[in-house]
Amino acid sequence: MESIVPKGLIRENVNLLVTLHYLIKYKHVGKVAEKLYISQSAVSQQLNQLRDTFSDQLLVRVQNKMLPTQLAMKLDPLLLHALESIGNVYDVKHKEIKPSKSNYNICIIDCIITESVSKFFFTLSQSHIGTSFQITDRYHGCTHDFLRGDIDFLVGSYDGLPSHIHHAPLITITYSAYVGKDHPLLESKQPVSMEALNKYQLIELETHKNANYALNRKGLVAASLKLPKFETVCSILKESTAVCFLPDNLFSTSELTTLTLAHPKSVIDCHIYWHELMNGDLFHHYLKTELININNQAK
Repeated sequence: MESIVPKGLIRENVNLLVTLHYLIKYKHVGKVAEKLYISQSAVSQQLNQLRDTFSDQLLVRVQNKMLPTQLAMKLDPLLLHALESIGNVYDVKHKEIKPSKSNYNICIIDCIITESVSKFFFTLSQSHIGTSFQITDRYHGCTHDFLRGDIDFLVGSYDGLPSHIHHAPLITITYSAYVGKDHPLLESKQPVSMEALNKYQLIELETHKNANYALNRKGLVAASLKLPKFETVCSILKESTAVCFLPDNLFSTSELTTLTLAHPKSVIDCHIYWHELMNGDLFHHYLKTELININNQAK
């Protein structure tokens, strides 16, 4: 394909167009010199070069003032457009989104590690060779690791974090009481009261203990068994009369069923947390934005 660059442009000093733009704007050699961090004599020399290039005075002195000629006025809007386009070319370099380190750690409560999230990070790992992405479930001590800087993003519901930790809403999770399909409480036609619920063993999914904290304040007894994985909880519920509060629509719960309760559902707002230090990192911002977008689309 033949180049569209005019042959005459190759011989010209394009930087002079910046000087011309400022001369037309400020109409003062001294101000332009300050703007370009060069001497006034250098600006005057560049103006002379511009006059030779365009075969026009471009700016003329009238009663101690410099006024643009008709040609300069005609060039002004063309200069603005040309310089803006050139600026956009350089912005591509400065705004190119690249990983700023070799490893990114994201700690997410298990129910938010969806297929879409997994595919997103798989695609990233393919397009950014040499950069690894580690996705982990919430674990004991993850908050400490996050505050120490070992984790880039923490996803969940956390209180008491220091002021230099920023956060944004990610997803709202509602919780229902899940039981096996042969549970005795399913025989009742009435909503199940907290008193009736407390007659059965309560299991807690550790990564979602905040839901139980809210219910404990409403009279729910403390869990007698705490388990780390949903699959284990599901297996026990199917074979017993135990009860577990689980997030709605985030696990495959087809083998279980929910109780209709006499009290409102527990609701937890999950956020994505990050360090203030990373606010200026474009790739870090990109990861955060994409995680928020993926979860918004899943709502």
